[in-house]
Amino acid sequence: MADRDRQVFQADDMHRASTVMIKIGVETVKKNPLKVGAYIVGILICLLFNGWKIDDSQRNAYQQRIDSFDYVKLQEAGIILDRATNDYQDSRGFFFSCDAICSMKKEEMEEAKLRYNTLAAEEERNRSEGKSQLGLFSEVGVAETRELFWLRFAQGKGFATRQTKWDALFMGIGAMGRDESIVSYLFRLLMSMAFNFTIGVIGAAVTFLFNLVSVIRSYQASIIVGFTFFALSALAMIAFLATWLIGFYLATAGAVYVGAKVLATNLRIQNNSDHRRVR
Repeated sequence: MADRDRQVFQADDMHRASTVMIKIGVETVKKNPLKVGAYIVGILICLLFNGWKIDDSQRNAYQQRIDSFDYVKLQEAGIILDRATNDYQDSRGFFFSCDAICSMKKEEMEEAKLRYNTLAAEEERNRSEGKSQLGLFSEVGVAETRELFWLRFAQGKGFATRQTKWDALFMGIGAMGRDESIVSYLFRLLMSMAFNFTIGVIGAAVTFLFNLVSVIRSYQASIIVGFTFFALSALAMIAFLATWLIGFYLATAGAVYVGAKVLATNLRIQNNSDHRRVR
């Protein structure tokens, strides 16, 4: 009886917690019209803006600029660098000692690295010159920014998924040791999952904004254009991530709410049945 009463109490707590989360979200929207307006603008950017169209002459000029670089030479330099690095690692002795032959291999590796870095920097400059002819707000620039965002977003979700799996494992072990009820375990796991995905999304946002600066520089944009693009990209990112997190939180709260209601109802029915039997 005591265990069932405790489960009923836990289910009621879960019910109240999920209800409070939903009410907080609704009140937050009502009290922040400017933020909601900025959010709508961000969503519209995500859905409607794909970048300025580039004509055939711009596309051909960009492609010619890219094709003008000798990528075979860069690839060969990379192969030579890998071979020189392996030769240097193989020539090292115990406890990272390095004799005359090892020193010679190291010098060859450094020369190969210098040549490869020089060619890579030249390729980057050539590509940057081509991008500057298109413009940061072109469809190519927007597509590159979106590709970068989806990459960082997937990495953030991957981190959260892996962390949640580990939390589920260790929480399950701890729950068995304490003879914890399944209701309490699932509630703690859901809260841990929400926390992990929040951290993962925040990390994805920070890394995206950090890498976005490099993308803006690669287009050789002016300060005003670069700042405008950065601000609009950040606004669209925040709007999308806020939408995703709100949906995630509501789904979590809804699952907790429905599960708590069903469980509490079943437990009360069982308790009433037990009381009638005792009488």
